[in-house]
Amino acid sequence: MTKNKRKRRNSRLTAMLRSFAADILLVGLTLVVFAYFHHVRPIQYEPPVQPDPPIVEPGGEGGEDSPAGDGILYHFDVDSKEKNVEVTKDSYTVYQTDKSKTLKVTLTQANDGRNTYYVEDILISDYRCLRNAFARGKYGRSLGERTLALSIEYNAIAAINGDTYGWGKPSAVIRNGVLYRAEATADICVMYKDGTMAVVPQAKFNAEDEMAKGAWQAWSFGPSLIKSDGTPGSGFSGYLAGEHPRTAIGYIEPGHYVFVVVDGRQSGYSVGMTLDELAELMCSLGCKVAYNLDGGATSEMTFNKVTVNRPSAGGRNTSDIIYITDWEGRQ
Repeated sequence: MTKNKRKRRNSRLTAMLRSFAADILLVGLTLVVFAYFHHVRPIQYEPPVQPDPPIVEPGGEGGEDSPAGDGILYHFDVDSKEKNVEVTKDSYTVYQTDKSKTLKVTLTQANDGRNTYYVEDILISDYRCLRNAFARGKYGRSLGERTLALSIEYNAIAAINGDTYGWGKPSAVIRNGVLYRAEATADICVMYKDGTMAVVPQAKFNAEDEMAKGAWQAWSFGPSLIKSDGTPGSGFSGYLAGEHPRTAIGYIEPGHYVFVVVDGRQSGYSVGMTLDELAELMCSLGCKVAYNLDGGATSEMTFNKVTVNRPSAGGRNTSDIIYITDWEGRQ
């Protein structure tokens, strides 16, 4: 082979390698840009499907937004005195003579020998005391804040992380009476304005119908932890069914709910519950409906603006929180 031929061949080979390298670089840059815009860069979603409903005080005018009957979801005995707030290390109570704004949250820490978990027992007389807040105050993807920061920002008496609506596979979202996303890609837990709660199977979920029935909140994570006959669910499978930190919400009766957080992945302190164990726990608390929310390092509970549990790996951001606030003293 002559010297000129070798030079031409080497020149073609060099050109091919440069072209190949350029193609690889272009593909790499494309993937980086895609990952940034779809997984890293916060994105605010489109406006809600319907506008925010008017705020109407219980017993006032306003049609369907007013609670049924006397506007009180739950009655319980309180001292006959003017409105007062009593706070202890494990309880927060709002007293009012006419009971129209009565609220009580009681915090309990327990250990079953393997796990440490926390229960906030909640009694509210107005459904609007149970609220949801988006991280950074926006409905969008990849937006996150710590549960504690959000609980302080929204003056929460009690709070837990939500369903991580802004990460993973999108599904139905209803928050504080506003429909943001209609399509269901999982079974949906719905709280209604009459104080009841139900888990609606994905195949039966219709956002417009749920709004017509008075949906106040709708969360999408799951699974449902209690069967329709009131017995705990069992036989959960897959990675998420194993021993992990947990967050769950439970319904006992209108105006009576529980927030539950189970610590985990911390040897010698708390290993984490399986979904079967979590279902048993929720039933033992008297829940008729219970729903699993985002867990792992996201699991966090606050009481009176202090984190009470010990989040795994120091905790992580959540896309939203579920919280309790004194409606009359709302921001």
